[in-house]
Amino acid sequence: MAVHPISQTAAHILKSSKRLVLKLNRKGEIHLFGKCGVSRDEKKAFEYFKRATSMNHTQAQGVLAFCYEFGLGVEKNFKQAELHYISAAESGNGLAQARLAFLRKYGRPSVRIDRSEADMWQQKVKEQGKTNALEKGIGCEVDLQAATTWFEKAASSGCRTSCERLKRLLMKECLGQDDHIASQYIFGYYAAAA
Repeated sequence: MAVHPISQTAAHILKSSKRLVLKLNRKGEIHLFGKCGVSRDEKKAFEYFKRATSMNHTQAQGVLAFCYEFGLGVEKNFKQAELHYISAAESGNGLAQARLAFLRKYGRPSVRIDRSEADMWQQKVKEQGKTNALEKGIGCEVDLQAATTWFEKAASSGCRTSCERLKRLLMKECLGQDDHIASQYIFGYYAAAA
């Protein structure tokens, strides 16, 4: 059965737009952090994130909200930050969930405090296993035990980055304990990632 030419064209356009939105988000990251030999330019980064957000890129929307919140490439605007965080958080973006939890817990000018909503967003962050948030208390309380559990899951499936972060966490936990036991425990995860 032949595929209709319009279907092929639509598929091509969809594939091209997905590549474009990923490219826009990546360019935003490059300019925001000054990577790949490109000078840091927060205004350009903001514009790239804004364009990617207009194409429904959830991660870009979370970063766009972050830009509004901290005035990166744009004047601080807590109301805009809140609106973008809400949209990205509802789509499952961990950064947005963590930052929205923080905003709801502590408030900002023109952003209401709602402790029960803050707790709800903190719980969503934990449920997703956002190890960075749990480890460092970004948008939620520090929970090293939960972070360790999530790092263990990722490390046992072969994630080298999780092995490194698990090592750091375990070394913190194992200070003052038998170093040989701690190193054997950690080595098991390195073997899995090899």
